[in-house]
Amino acid sequence: MVSLRRRPLPGCSPQVIQHSNHREACFYAEADDKAYLAFLKDMAIKHTIAVHAFVLIRRKNPGSGLVEESGVKNPGSGLVLPYLLYLDDEDRQRFLDGLSRVCDRFGWILWAYCLMDNHYHLLVETEQPTLSRGMREVNGGYSKNSKNPGSGLVLPYLLYLDDEDRQRFLDGLSRVCDRFGWILWAYCLMDNHYHLLVETEQPTLSRGMREVNGGYSQRFNRRHGRVGHVLQGRYKAILVDKDAYLIELQRYIVLNPVRAGLCGSAGDWRWSSYAAVMGQAESLPGLAADRLLSLFGTERTAARTAFARFVAEGVGHVFEPEVQAQCFLGGENFVANVMGMAEPVSAEVPRRQRLAPSLPQIEADAAHRDEAIRRAYATGAYTLSEIGAHFGLHYATISRIARQASGG
Repeated sequence: MVSLRRRPLPGCSPQVIQHSNHREACFYAEADDKAYLAFLKDMAIKHTIAVHAFVLIRRKNPGSGLVEESGVKNPGSGLVLPYLLYLDDEDRQRFLDGLSRVCDRFGWILWAYCLMDNHYHLLVETEQPTLSRGMREVNGGYSKNSKNPGSGLVLPYLLYLDDEDRQRFLDGLSRVCDRFGWILWAYCLMDNHYHLLVETEQPTLSRGMREVNGGYSQRFNRRHGRVGHVLQGRYKAILVDKDAYLIELQRYIVLNPVRAGLCGSAGDWRWSSYAAVMGQAESLPGLAADRLLSLFGTERTAARTAFARFVAEGVGHVFEPEVQAQCFLGGENFVANVMGMAEPVSAEVPRRQRLAPSLPQIEADAAHRDEAIRRAYATGAYTLSEIGAHFGLHYATISRIARQASGG
């Protein structure tokens, strides 16, 4: 089970066997059963969690792929925990609902599907190169909405198991900042995610984040003897108007542990940039601590006092800025300037992250209805259903008219 292998079971000797696209974790000997059940009870008490489902199966000769580990031999039978993709019919329906939304968003034709217990099959036809992005949304959306985060047992997902993991993450982040010349304004490591506020002089965010996440995942798996994904889905990035939101975002990021109830004040949380700015921890290379303090005063001690007061005043303060198109934080002029410098939008960009004229405006500017439909479809910002609702047509008719633009 993926979740169990993130945290070693005391007294157990787990091994893993691979059956094509199916993973199982096995525990051998009768003592392992008791240790496993004791572990479940302990985790439930500590984290106030609910065990939605787990299956104990007795199996003879689990497979030839088993090897000897830590002096424990395979007696030919053991406790096998199957990997379950869906816990119940509600999970299956949520998966299908998410698949339906993705098909509608990207204009996929779904010819067939089948949901198995631990995998699924799809047969889809795409008119644009959107398969990669769409499948990320299918899988990522289901991971967020289902009761099952990746195994039949619901346990807290931990990105870091201890302080050494956190330090290794920060070491990797520091190397990336140095390599790509990033200015790191703020960071905060939570138990199952993290926040960064970085300024880039070159378009290196995608490459840098790939190294931050990929490098940490490899080090995490090597250290804990794991395989597979450590982080789910792609990172979320928002382009920010520095002049309007730099200071407020500093406060928002370092107060995340306080809002989550993990500590009483920002100074109590060791794993954020607040400690480094206040001189309570060693500063990461690339962290703009001095530049930040200069915004609060010319003398270091007085500037730190002012910064601490500013952060403390944010406790209980609700910061809910309007993010436009899911990726811009700034006023209309800021968004217009950014879009003026942007290259043509790729088909891989989700439609909700694209800025496009309204459907009435597209209709008013077009010579006739079909041209307006083709223009609306070409923006990638509207689904076939949305376009159909505006023009009073079925989405299949919209699809046929839209395809005529390319001779289809």
